[in-house]
Amino acid sequence: MKEFFDNKYVKWALGITGVLSVLVLIIGSFFNSMDVDSAIILVEMERISEGFIPYETLHLNYPPLWFYINVALKWLFHVPYGCYPFYLAVHWLYAIGCASCLFYISRKWGASKYVSAFIAWLFFIVMHWPQGNEILFEIPSVFWGLLSISLFLKWKDSHPAWQILVGALACCSFLTKQFGAGFLLLVLWLIVVSTSTNKWKQAGFYLLGYCLPLLICLACWGTDIYRSILFNGYGTDVMDAYWGRETTFASKIARLWGNLIGFMNRIVPFVCVALMLLPIIFKQGKWREALMCFFGIGGFLLQFFFVHGGHHYYQYMIPFALLLIPIVCTLDLNKYVRLIAYIVIGWTSILGIYSAYHNRVWKIYLHNGKQNYENQWKLGQRVADIVQDGETVFIPHGGICYLYYTANLYPSCMAEIGYGVGPMEVDIEHAAKWVANTDYVLHFTRKLMYDLYQGRDFEYFYNDSIQQYVDQFPSDTLEKETVIHYLNRPKLAD
Repeated sequence: MKEFFDNKYVKWALGITGVLSVLVLIIGSFFNSMDVDSAIILVEMERISEGFIPYETLHLNYPPLWFYINVALKWLFHVPYGCYPFYLAVHWLYAIGCASCLFYISRKWGASKYVSAFIAWLFFIVMHWPQGNEILFEIPSVFWGLLSISLFLKWKDSHPAWQILVGALACCSFLTKQFGAGFLLLVLWLIVVSTSTNKWKQAGFYLLGYCLPLLICLACWGTDIYRSILFNGYGTDVMDAYWGRETTFASKIARLWGNLIGFMNRIVPFVCVALMLLPIIFKQGKWREALMCFFGIGGFLLQFFFVHGGHHYYQYMIPFALLLIPIVCTLDLNKYVRLIAYIVIGWTSILGIYSAYHNRVWKIYLHNGKQNYENQWKLGQRVADIVQDGETVFIPHGGICYLYYTANLYPSCMAEIGYGVGPMEVDIEHAAKWVANTDYVLHFTRKLMYDLYQGRDFEYFYNDSIQQYVDQFPSDTLEKETVIHYLNRPKLAD
C-alpha cells in the first residue's frame, strides 16, 4: 500500500483530483442563492462605505473588522454596489487561508506533508455543507484565529516580542465575530504549556498584543462598541419564552449535548476515535496539541448556550476536530487500532463528500441555485422601482430580508435598530417602533409563515396587533405570497 502511494503518478493523480474537487465546490458556490445573513451584512457594509458610523449612526450587533476590510476592498478595487460575486471570492480567500494554516499546523505537529495536505483538502470538503459556501463571519474569524496559532508555532522559540503580533491577530478573530474570543484562551494555552524558557514573557507580550486592537476600538467608538457587541441581548431566550419552551440552565446543557452528538455523528465522527485514544495521546506526549483541539471543540460548542442551532456555528469547531487527525497519525499505534482510525477517517471523508456534492452541488448548484439567485435580484429591482429615495422599508420576515440588499433599501430607526433580522435580534417593541416610522412594510402572508414553521409564527414579534395596523393601509402582492403595504398612503376606508 505504501509503495502504491509513493508512486509519483499516483501522487500527481491524487493532487490534481484534490484541487479539482475543491475548485468544483468553489465555482459551484457562485451558482447558489444568497443567504439572508450574507445579504444583511453586505448591505450594512455598503452603508458604512457611504459614511454611516457603526454603533453611532448605524446599529450593529457585530464587531467592525470584517466590515471595514470589505469597505477598503470596495474602495481599492472600485467595486460597484451589489457585486456579490466579488465578496464571495474574498470569502474563499479566507477559506484558502484557513486551509493553509491547517496544513502548516499539521506539519509543525509532526504530520507528513501528505497527511497535512489531506487535512487542508478535507477542511474544504467538510465545512462546505455547514454554510461554508456562504458569506458569513465564521470563516474569516476562524482564519485570524488559525493564523495566530500558526505564527505562535513559528515564533515560539524567537524573541518574545513577536507574540505582540500573535495577540493582535488573535484579537482580529474576536473583532470579526464575538465568538472568536475563544482563540484568546486557545493560543494562551499553547504558550503556557510550551517548553519555551521565555513562555511567561511570551504570555505577557501576547496579552499586550491582544489588548492593543481593543484599545484602538475604544478610542474610535468609545464604550458604545462593547455595549453593542457584548450586551445586545442577542439569543433565543425571548423567543423561547414566547413559545413556552424551557430556558433553564439544564435545558441549555441538554442543547449543548445534542449539538455535540450531532457534530460527531454528522460532521466529524473522527472525534470519537481521538477521545478513545486519549490515554495513548498522553502517554506519547501529544497531550498539549490534543487538549487544545478538545478545548477548541468544547469551547466553541458553548455558542449553543445562546442559540438553538445553525450549521454555520459548527465552522468554529471543524478545524479543531480535523486537527485531531494529524495528531493520531503521528502516534505509534498497533496495526488494528491504526486500521480503525483510517476507517473512521475514511467515513468522515465520505460524509463530507456526500454532504458537499450531493446536498450542495447536485441538489442546488446544478439545479435551481442560479435561478433563485437571479430571482432575488429581479424581485429586488421590482421593489426598488416602488421605493423612492429617502423612503424606508420594514421587512419582518427573514425569508425575504435579502431584499434589503438586492433592492438597496434603508430601514427606519437606523441608529437604534438598523437591519436587525429575526427573533433573536428583534422583539415586539422594536417591530412596533419600526412600523410606526416606516414608509413600507414588506412581508409574507401569515399563512405562508405558519406553513413554513409547522403552525408557529417564527417571527413572533410581528404580532396580531401590528399586522392589524399594517392591514389598514393599501397593499400589492408582488410575487406569490409576498406583499408590500404602503404606510405612506392614507388608510383604507372602513
